[in-house]
Amino acid sequence: MSLRPQLFAADVTPLTALRASADPAMSDAVVSRMASVLADSGPAMLDLARTQTVALLDPTQAGRPENEEQVHCVRALAMVLGLMTQDAQIADGDWVQDAWEDYLKAAQGKLADEAHGLLTALIRGRRCVFGQRIQTTWAYYGVLTKDEVVRIADALVAAGEAHPDLASSRVVDGFHDVLIGWFDAIATADKDVFLWAD
Repeated sequence: MSLRPQLFAADVTPLTALRASADPAMSDAVVSRMASVLADSGPAMLDLARTQTVALLDPTQAGRPENEEQVHCVRALAMVLGLMTQDAQIADGDWVQDAWEDYLKAAQGKLADEAHGLLTALIRGRRCVFGQRIQTTWAYYGVLTKDEVVRIADALVAAGEAHPDLASSRVVDGFHDVLIGWFDAIATADKDVFLWAD
């Protein structure tokens, strides 16, 4: 089964501000969120969520790879901070990971290098907040700043104009135009991107 990336137009500043914060209130918020979402969140699961969130926010842990439990703690933090609301959702995961990967292959050498690199890093879980990278294949998240969103939106339009074949419906069922719509909507809203995939 392929992962389903979801895009949210949100201000990621509250999330990035937590880097190395060691804020105990955030650990409590994650545990509370996990308890409300997971029906089987017994004491062991909640202790794990607390331990992993504390490790994630610990300044001495900054830059280490994020494990699967920590990635889910980041998702809970994003929910607590209001980054993953229904109103903020731009892409609901209908376009699976394979579509993104296929598009990136087709866009190689046609989409500006910076935009291609940002999209590649985003969709492969290398745009994480707390660690160098994410060490799991089951779920990941990523962020882009609003400046990066604008540059990607502009690069997508320019690539479509310079390479009409890239915007063709024969290339990943017209995913190029879908991406333009998403990134244009996020840029128009003057927001950052939070991506969640599972």
